[in-house]
Amino acid sequence: SFDSDGEDWKRFTVQVTGGVPVVVTVNGLTADTVSLEISKARSRPNRSFCPAERNDDVTVEDGDVVWIAGCSEGNSSIFIQAQDGTVLWSDVSVPVRRAYTADTSFDIEVVFVEGHRFSAEHMEWMRAAALRWEAIITEGLPDTEVTSAIDMEDFDWWAAWWRDARGRVVVQPGPVDDLRIYVSTRPPQGTLAFGWGGAFFFRPSGLPDMGTVVIGEAFLNALNVDPEWHAQSVRSVMVHEIAHALGFGSSRMWARWIVEGADSHFRGPEARVFFDLAGGESYPGNKVPVQIDGGGHWREAVFGDEIMSPRAGLYEDLSSVTLGAMHDMGYRVDFTQADPYTLPQEALGKPAGRAEIRCEVLRAPVILRGRGRT
Repeated sequence: SFDSDGEDWKRFTVQVTGGVPVVVTVNGLTADTVSLEISKARSRPNRSFCPAERNDDVTVEDGDVVWIAGCSEGNSSIFIQAQDGTVLWSDVSVPVRRAYTADTSFDIEVVFVEGHRFSAEHMEWMRAAALRWEAIITEGLPDTEVTSAIDMEDFDWWAAWWRDARGRVVVQPGPVDDLRIYVSTRPPQGTLAFGWGGAFFFRPSGLPDMGTVVIGEAFLNALNVDPEWHAQSVRSVMVHEIAHALGFGSSRMWARWIVEGADSHFRGPEARVFFDLAGGESYPGNKVPVQIDGGGHWREAVFGDEIMSPRAGLYEDLSSVTLGAMHDMGYRVDFTQADPYTLPQEALGKPAGRAEIRCEVLRAPVILRGRGRT
């Protein structure tokens, strides 16, 4: 996806086999609207073509670098064609989102559901986790408006999704800026589960405006464990679950980059770049590997204690690979906020495998919400 300000240039390297040039065309189905623009250059273009002229196709060969940016709001298209006009590849639903500059901050509203069992300290940890994501995401999204109260019990899928979490969620009328998270706890069950998280209402862009986080009380109040490990783990799990509420593993903007199979992976370009920079250049499998049992987490066997792997550890790192994935999903992020992180080299040669999942990614039906409507 692209912003419509003509400045959100994204870099692509062309790979062409056979030695024959091909043509990359944007706006192939919308000749009357300049929604996307393209430029062939080694370095980022220093100007926008949007206001002055059409710039919607280039001829490329293997190894060429092209840059694409958005000009106007709406869905657009990208085609790769042979020189005789034969379409070799196409994506006819490329979202170009409206550029908003009035509110440059990203805001997360944390709503603690009545009946939760968090202590005052736990609540502060949850707010701190939200603040961390507010610092990472550098640009706000369009406000959405809830026009009337929404009792989530009216949705059949919600009862199975919320399950034994404490409290009833009623979404109150009013604006949402930029993400609202309903947070609660879940009583102890048969297995020690750390947390659950996901997004449940979405903007037309595919990014969420509402989500939920539930923390298991057995984990939250664990006894007979090292206090330092426990405090750090709870805080890490909260950061982890808010990422799911932001759409990591739980949104169609995540799913559009997932390739499922025996070696499931995330093909977003920014995540791939930072995966290589973190030591993954020699990784023998498909980059960037995700868990093969659902694809909502990084693969534990490769990423180790990276914060978006499925199990909680001690000092987990929020890596630039995760921030790259958030960028690929459509967020503007500050990569300097990432923790120093290197892929554990002893894990890079391991085959695909399953991990013991201590976090459940909640995936709701795609319910889109726009400005002023529900």
